[in-house]
Amino acid sequence: MQAEQIFSLALGAVEEGDERYRPEWIARSLINRTLYTELHYYGRIQGRIRQSTQMLTFAYNYPMLGSKYISGRAGVALSRDEAVIRSSDPDVSTRKNEAYNFGAYFGLGVMTTSTLAVSFDWNNAQFLAGSAGILLATARKQSLSLGVGWRI
Repeated sequence: MQAEQIFSLALGAVEEGDERYRPEWIARSLINRTLYTELHYYGRIQGRIRQSTQMLTFAYNYPMLGSKYISGRAGVALSRDEAVIRSSDPDVSTRKNEAYNFGAYFGLGVMTTSTLAVSFDWNNAQFLAGSAGILLATARKQSLSLGVGWRI
């Protein structure tokens, strides 16, 4: 098997169990057709509240249905959620809440085999509900994404 690396950027829509999709950015790599990693970033600002999430995944990538285009993934995910609440009163300090969570990761993807790697993916990370804290506890983070990258 020939060594192969793929690096790509993707734009996705993430949903965390509330049936509301938000935009996200994803940086991906696929090393030797087996080690698949992703770095997700998304957030939102609502008035004086800013929420952001970063999620790092490591997974084993394997071909499905005997196809060179379709692959499945299974691995682990580490999530960092942050909420910052700014007060309108200058004498009251800004409150910040950080939460980390560790969970399982699953995904499916379809990717071209040309030098320009175009992919469509579904990703799902399952976390222990409640272990991330009261404000930021979610049991699931799933996304649909379209990525473009380069095959080396």
